[in-house]
Amino acid sequence: YVAVCGLPQPWKDHATLMAHFACECLNQMPIILHHLTVDLGLDTTDLGMQVGLHSGPATAGILRGNQGRFQRFGATVNTTARLESTGEKKRIHALQETANLIRAAGRGSCLYPRENKVFAKGLGEMQTYWVYDKGVAAKLLTKGAFPTPLT
Repeated sequence: YVAVCGLPQPWKDHATLMAHFACECLNQMPIILHHLTVDLGLDTTDLGMQVGLHSGPATAGILRGNQGRFQRFGATVNTTARLESTGEKKRIHALQETANLIRAAGRGSCLYPRENKVFAKGLGEMQTYWVYDKGVAAKLLTKGAFPTPLT
């Protein structure tokens, strides 16, 4: 699933909106998995969600053909896909550009630098961040799972 914020008109607070949206999606995932397990069986408990967040220029439009479909284009979209694929289940993975915007919006306490840099094909090594909502972040901090958040 791909979600975009700020098309066709840019939104100044797109990074925090998308981070909030991603947190809400992860919070709803256990409920969805429960329903899937009831309807489809225990094999669905292995399903999960991992999220990649990146900010930058993109464009979108409808591709014509046998069946028209809405498509997103640009390096930002490709980078986000690579970021998501290097993430982990039940986590939100953000690149530096998005982390900077989240921090500038006063939400830096939800950002935790990933210990190791990520290597993405065609992009090289990148510093990335885990993004958590305040409730999850507070629980993880009390367990000593993360260093001090970025503020």
